[in-house]
Amino acid sequence: MAQAHAAATLNAPIVTRTTLVTAVAAPVVTKRIAVGTDGSYWGDAALGWAARHACVVGAELEVHQADRRYVDIPADIPTDAGIGATLRSMPMLPVRILRSGPDPVGTLVGASADADLLVLGCRGHHHGTLGVGRSVVPVVTRAHCDTVVVRGMPASLHGRTRWITAMVRGSAEDIDVLAKVAKLATSLQSKVRVVHVTPPAGPRWLPEQLGSATVLERAAARLASLAPKITPELRSLACQPPEAAVACPDTDLLVIGDTRLTDRNHLDPMTKAALYHSRSAVLVVRN
Repeated sequence: MAQAHAAATLNAPIVTRTTLVTAVAAPVVTKRIAVGTDGSYWGDAALGWAARHACVVGAELEVHQADRRYVDIPADIPTDAGIGATLRSMPMLPVRILRSGPDPVGTLVGASADADLLVLGCRGHHHGTLGVGRSVVPVVTRAHCDTVVVRGMPASLHGRTRWITAMVRGSAEDIDVLAKVAKLATSLQSKVRVVHVTPPAGPRWLPEQLGSATVLERAAARLASLAPKITPELRSLACQPPEAAVACPDTDLLVIGDTRLTDRNHLDPMTKAALYHSRSAVLVVRN
């Protein structure tokens, strides 16, 4: 009986079951960070900042190198403006290197149209030790994406303080600023400080606005909804813009919103003060 059953099993027809699987290609989203450099100290700093950030967020780096045919670059600057030396330690980073042409501002503004972030140094070879270079404000005002202007102390340039500071104003721009800060703090594993600035007694440089307590409470609630693990430090300042720009020196990045709602060619006093006086890199979030 058992032998007959075994024989029947062996002689049974083989049934092949076929399963159809439809493969759907996932969309490929490539982040791009564009950076300009002329081989100066701050050009190198901007390139290094952009390269390190691209490695963290998984972005492609697009380097726009100043062209000696159109820009006066000192003879002791390497032909590649130091790009090779800066990127040598990042062999897996996808990089494209382009010449900036006769109009560096136009080149960077054009690059910002296809970039997620634009990075540039606070000044170049032929600017003094104070203020910002002549290209910085035109690029920031005309850029199509968020812009980082690299400046500050060495510790902040290399992200050693582990603090990100957000300037909030109690306006609609705060939503984009806090969303950006929550994402950056999560990626960089940084602590977050939220600052609200009100003018002291005297001539006002800001319109009437909500009180600091209300603005900061709303900002903390917004951050809690975006990144529940982040517990921000809340700080209220009553001072002029230049004082506010240097009030938090222990930060790697100062994040501020774009408030140019009417005049797209001029920066508001707080953003301009941050670009000129901040002790760290400044991220201007485009609305």
